[in-house]
Amino acid sequence: MGVAQVLEPKIPAEPTTRSRVLWIALKLALGFMLIGYTSGINSVYWPVLLLPVVSAATMFGVMGTTLCAALAGAGVPGFFWLWCEIRPRSPSTRSRAWCCWP
Repeated sequence: MGVAQVLEPKIPAEPTTRSRVLWIALKLALGFMLIGYTSGINSVYWPVLLLPVVSAATMFGVMGTTLCAALAGAGVPGFFWLWCEIRPRSPSTRSRAWCCWP
């Protein structure tokens, strides 16, 4: 994540909107992978999702920031779903909802 943050303004030499969007998407993907690797919903690394949002704020204004923040927030329920899948179920549970809400 740090390498992506440092290389973003340098590659390509003359950044375009497309390259900026790709860098932000890469940082979001790296952030989600880090959170997934470090305990998912219980990870202490959730603040890394703020880096792409701040980058979008400096490049794209209000609409880009809102979109990036929505994408960062939309991925969080996926970790909750993963946590429910990994968590052992009791024999009496009949649906996923019961798994997530004991």
